[in-house]
Amino acid sequence: IQLRQTNAGNKYLKNISVHILINNAAIARGKLFSELSFEEYKKTIDVNFLSYVQMTHLFLNQKVIDDKNHILNVISIAGMQGMTSSRNSDYGASKQALTSFNDSLR
Repeated sequence: IQLRQTNAGNKYLKNISVHILINNAAIARGKLFSELSFEEYKKTIDVNFLSYVQMTHLFLNQKVIDDKNHILNVISIAGMQGMTSSRNSDYGASKQALTSFNDSLR
């Protein structure tokens, strides 16, 4: 499903039965913050965080979460402990946002 197509997932989820959603997406650039353009930073947030939010939203609009329906968000240790490398500020920020989002769904 293309991330730019906000409603693209609806047509895929409309006619199928999905019991588990596994979100697993990430990009890492390995650049210093000062080397990243705003567009690169935004793309990292889009892929590493907002794609999870979008797919979870689509899934929850189609399903009631119960014992048979589950969401698994593959995050990263960077989302739990933060990034200690100055070359991954975009990655660390996106994964920490995802950790917070994930915790809010419990």
